[in-house]
Amino acid sequence: MSRLKVLALTQYDRMPNWDLFYQELGRHVDLDFKKLNKKQQVNLKKYFKSIDVSSYDRIFLELRFKQQLRQRHFLGGLPNLVEYETDANQNYKKGGKYEGAWSKYYSSLTSLRVISTGFNVSNRLRREGFDARFVPKGYNESEIKCLNKKRDIEVGFIGRVEKAAYDKRKEFLDECVEKLGLKLIRTEPGEAYNKMLNRIRFFVSADHGLGEYMIKNYEAMAAGCVLCCYRQGNGEEEALGLRDMENVVLYGDASELQEKLAIVRADKSLEDAIAKSGRQLAENNFGLSCLAEKVSEELIEPVIKTREQSLSERLLAYIGK
Repeated sequence: MSRLKVLALTQYDRMPNWDLFYQELGRHVDLDFKKLNKKQQVNLKKYFKSIDVSSYDRIFLELRFKQQLRQRHFLGGLPNLVEYETDANQNYKKGGKYEGAWSKYYSSLTSLRVISTGFNVSNRLRREGFDARFVPKGYNESEIKCLNKKRDIEVGFIGRVEKAAYDKRKEFLDECVEKLGLKLIRTEPGEAYNKMLNRIRFFVSADHGLGEYMIKNYEAMAAGCVLCCYRQGNGEEEALGLRDMENVVLYGDASELQEKLAIVRADKSLEDAIAKSGRQLAENNFGLSCLAEKVSEELIEPVIKTREQSLSERLLAYIGK
């Protein structure tokens, strides 16, 4: 039996680096993997002139959303399209720059499966009539590991807080700096980032207002931190296997986090058990090798064509819109 033939297009400068994901995906499907630069992403119609789309069973896209949105009428004519989307949670952020944009984009496509990294986001997209499947975010196990070294940073966070999308994150982290002595850290990716994670005892993840769990959660668990993460609700924790005070510390506000941290700090055996269970959960479920296998399973089922393009859509696609 021949293997599924997949054309996968991603960003040439994707961060974090997911080459391992595509390498592993190629173990499950017949993969033609291409990295597109900015110029190529801006003009996908031109890029596809040299592609025989009929020779592929699936076209797997993981490109910059704003470029895809601008070219939705052209993309709407592509068959067997599978979109891998890590940011569709912004579709439901009230007042956000991209509120409703993913719904608009997906409605323009005539043949589509969405692989979304949010459990609740996937459910909401399905309620809108889209074929949405849930595969969580994950971490690069070739870069992030527990080094079993002494941790000299009690409570820490590594990452950005200045973007408008992170306004609630910044507000909460500022409160934690005052109440918990949280250390805000920036570092280079790769080895430097892994070493810094391994210095942190309690990693505070602040995914407030995002509706799903970001990559940092899985990286912190894999590096052996005790992960303290904001409770998203709507079944997100259950879908991921996150269990409060067993493999993570869940909180709703700074006061709850403060109370729970006091309990864990006072019981070293509990701290070690949470860190160990969290690390095992990450290693067994959220590494790129595991995610590649899950994505391959979602690629196999046929993608159903939902409608024909209208004359106006075909015209817009022809002129490059």
